Amino acid sequence: MRGSAVVIFGVGAWLLAACEGDLTASATSEDALRAAVDLGSRDANAARAREAGPPTAPADAARSTDAETPEGSDDVGLRGHDRSLPPGPTADAATSTPDAAPPPVEPPPEAPCAAAQYVRPDGCPFPVEVVIWTVGGWNLLADAFAANPAPCAEYFISVPPFSGDKTTLRAGEAARIRAHGPQFHALAEFSDGAWGEWRTANDTTWVAAGLEFRRRAAAAGYCLGQGDGWMVNEVHSSIRSEPATRGRWVNLFRSLHEGEDGPADDAPGAVAVVGMAQSTVNLGVYKANLENWLADADFWEGVAPNVRWWAQESYCDTRRVCVAGDLDARTQHINRYAMHVGRLSVVAPDGAGVNPAQSYFSRAFVPMLNAVWGSTPANGYGDTDVSLEQMQMFITEQIYANRRYADGNAHPDGRISFALQSYRSPREYEVLGARMAEAIANAYAPGSVPLDACRGNGDAQGFCRCAIDGAAFNDAWDTFQAW
Repeated sequence: MRGSAVVIFGVGAWLLAACEGDLTASATSEDALRAAVDLGSRDANAARAREAGPPTAPADAARSTDAETPEGSDDVGLRGHDRSLPPGPTADAATSTPDAAPPPVEPPPEAPCAAAQYVRPDGCPFPVEVVIWTVGGWNLLADAFAANPAPCAEYFISVPPFSGDKTTLRAGEAARIRAHGPQFHALAEFSDGAWGEWRTANDTTWVAAGLEFRRRAAAAGYCLGQGDGWMVNEVHSSIRSEPATRGRWVNLFRSLHEGEDGPADDAPGAVAVVGMAQSTVNLGVYKANLENWLADADFWEGVAPNVRWWAQESYCDTRRVCVAGDLDARTQHINRYAMHVGRLSVVAPDGAGVNPAQSYFSRAFVPMLNAVWGSTPANGYGDTDVSLEQMQMFITEQIYANRRYADGNAHPDGRISFALQSYRSPREYEVLGARMAEAIANAYAPGSVPLDACRGNGDAQGFCRCAIDGAAFNDAWDTFQAW
């Protein structure tokens, strides 16, 4: 049976200006994005204490070292930043102190690790795995999916670490996620920057860092090896261009996957790799780096047993997708961008050494799509500064495109990833989450077809009619149709 995952990742990318290399992050308006709003549950005070965090936080250092666009180019890539929240409609003193020291919260509900396994119904087009990562609102999102679950799906929802010390995980949140039922699991987020500092301070190895992370995740209530898992966000782009850096990632992934007890303690993991913006035109250096990377058989053979979902950041841009008119044309341009890494592996010539990557991608590759509402290009998610109605359509068309691509290609089966956030109001997590939940439930139900994602308001394509004034396709991504 083909595997399937819907992977929804939250705020995690800035722009790479001019080139994907040698940049330092600077303070921006993102530094003041954490706000007091009900992000995690309908108990506002508890949610604020758990999820909102401090009002300011330093941006992470840029994570790219390879120049993948020409010097002086207007093209941009994507890079990591502090995953802070957008301003909310109100302010509250409860969020005005750093969360390096976790605040007390109410005890989590009873959700033991040995809960019953979920059994999918017969006739599923894919055994769907919904993997969610966002800055805040993980319980609101779990509520949205629990209210309209895809019968063929299990949900893996990640929770960010405390921003004051990203090696400190949030206790009790995993149990709250599991309390939604046997379809729901929690993922502990591994911050590469914070754990790199921990490794240096302790003069130790990446393997030791991974094992210590596993110990802390278990202490925070994650049932690793019993349904819950881990996620590494925004792997440095040097993994593409610098072969010497790849071994440390393989070692880290293995330690996160196996823990101290080896294969008997295996925990599923997701890895997200920094990408390039859909508006990029000059792709020659980036493509060459991808070809070199895909041909590194030792790397992919090392990754394959240890990483369940391999996500490429592919943040579609409303101004490069929502061209009025033909849905087929929009779908084609979504997929030529979102699937470009997987497509390049498929078209590699015999003898290129890409077979290990091809084999692995057939069960693990997942494009990370865009459900970040109200973002400008400077935030690193393309342009999604559109109406809520258009944003719901934009999200739905990406789900439709992904589901349609899966029917005729070796990947991604049902796997689909999203960065999910609202720069307008974090309360819109509920609206966007509800639309996403409905589209996924419709598109991946037994007997479904891809277009079922779009239906609404009595119209078979009701939610697949996005149209933005001035939008235009970028055909540069066609270059990945050939090696």
